[in-house]
Amino acid sequence: MIREIMPRAERIIITGYTDPQDIIAAINEGHVYRYIVKPWNEDELRITMRQGVERYQLIQRNQDLMAELHQKNIELEDRVRERTAQLAMTNETLTAKVEELERTKYELKTLQGFLAICSYCKKIRDIDETWVPIEEYLHRHADIMLTHGICQECHAQVMKDLPGQIDEFMGKAK
Repeated sequence: MIREIMPRAERIIITGYTDPQDIIAAINEGHVYRYIVKPWNEDELRITMRQGVERYQLIQRNQDLMAELHQKNIELEDRVRERTAQLAMTNETLTAKVEELERTKYELKTLQGFLAICSYCKKIRDIDETWVPIEEYLHRHADIMLTHGICQECHAQVMKDLPGQIDEFMGKAK
């Protein structure tokens, strides 16, 4: 059968048979585009041929466009997968940054709030319940380095008490 040999061809039947059952069977079984009965009109035949060619070209163009659309969909899916992976990585990075900011915020709140300080050695209780020297604590949590000095009031008191402490150290009591 012609349909098996050329499945995409537009089929037109020109025949002398006018029995409706034959016409219906030819159209349904042979997938006929048009059925023209003899004697045909030349203008009608030309129009039918032109329309058949146009229909064939439109079907071909439609198939080409569908194939192109299918390829574009594959490319788009690949791009979506790549972008989704990029966004997942960005999300992970942002999540880590948010966690870091939350930790920093907590540490700053800790520095702004009350600090547990040993009344004897002046160490500070850290978040993990360990006692660390104040200098280390401030450096770790606030990036502060301490230097040692003496204020004017303490200096005056030390200088006032110094002669007595020297005498006491040397064994001279007043």
